[in-house]
Amino acid sequence: MKYTGIIINSNTYKDNDLIVDLLTENDGIITFRSKGIKKTQAKNRSLIIDFAYIEAEFFKKGDKITLINGQNLLNLGILYSSFEGLIFINFIKEILFKLVVDEDKPLLYGDLKKSLFVIEKTPKNNVILQYLINNLLKIGKIAGFDPLAYFEGSNFCEVINEFLKIDDETKTDDETKTDDEKNPFISGSGSNEEFISGESTKECNMLYSEYLDYWMREYFEINYKYSTAKRYKESFGNIKR
Repeated sequence: MKYTGIIINSNTYKDNDLIVDLLTENDGIITFRSKGIKKTQAKNRSLIIDFAYIEAEFFKKGDKITLINGQNLLNLGILYSSFEGLIFINFIKEILFKLVVDEDKPLLYGDLKKSLFVIEKTPKNNVILQYLINNLLKIGKIAGFDPLAYFEGSNFCEVINEFLKIDDETKTDDETKTDDEKNPFISGSGSNEEFISGESTKECNMLYSEYLDYWMREYFEINYKYSTAKRYKESFGNIKR
């Protein structure tokens, strides 16, 4: 049996195995076991990565499904090697599993798939962040919540404002703004064409490495366990080299 889909989660099982959730278009979430995947020489080692878009063959016995072999259908290296990619992966995963019930997750398949195809075709950091915002808006609509309110207090909105280069200098009075203009998610999504092209009307003097340090200090160290924050700090260190 074969399935094509997006890996949205994986958890360690025993010493070298993973239990993986694959989001598919027509079959919902397929949960399967990948045996020996954590071994150094495992043939499918590069296959089981968050948000990889894969086609794979499986063996089913009873209600248990086991991975036999598979292939990545997209080259999404930028998602795993950039700061913006880490944001995309972890923020969507956080909301997907905290706020969206399993039966609603397949409704997101089309938007996630489109995002991954665009990111492969146009591997730019600003494109990653734009599609992060698009997906958060879609998830918020399905789950019935406001992404801005969910991340309030975590500095996420400030970060998105900075990346989107939203210039509010011409409107200093909040009472003159519409609800959409007050919301950085919607404001940024509304200026999609300018954002994708990389155009900007507002300069930022912060160095990239300084921004990584800021993000670690103001978000991960506050909202995640020490061991998780430490792992991201190591990843950021590799990015800054």
